[in-house]
Amino acid sequence: MAPNGRMNLTHRPASRDDFPGVYRACYAHDLRNDRLRAIIEREWNIFLSNPTTITMVVEGTDLPPDNRIVGCTQLVFVTDRLVDHLMEAPPHPNQHASRPLPDGT
Repeated sequence: MAPNGRMNLTHRPASRDDFPGVYRACYAHDLRNDRLRAIIEREWNIFLSNPTTITMVVEGTDLPPDNRIVGCTQLVFVTDRLVDHLMEAPPHPNQHASRPLPDGT
């Protein structure tokens, strides 16, 4: 940590290799939930491969390399039609946003 007691943070584009650190940082309360981990990893990889998505990780530069990731963010560009569909979907919209709409589009 910095002398003022604050963590030094930086960000960078995410990669598939970042998933273990992202999962550890964002789902610490559910680390042993293999089903959830598989769902979240699937979504992570789908969004990373989509050119309409920008995914960044946030790192504490003064943390050990294996625990440096402290969070992530994803920006996804979507159509109005998809937003309407997600408003009607059950919780966890990422799980629905990465799948085709009911008519296959």
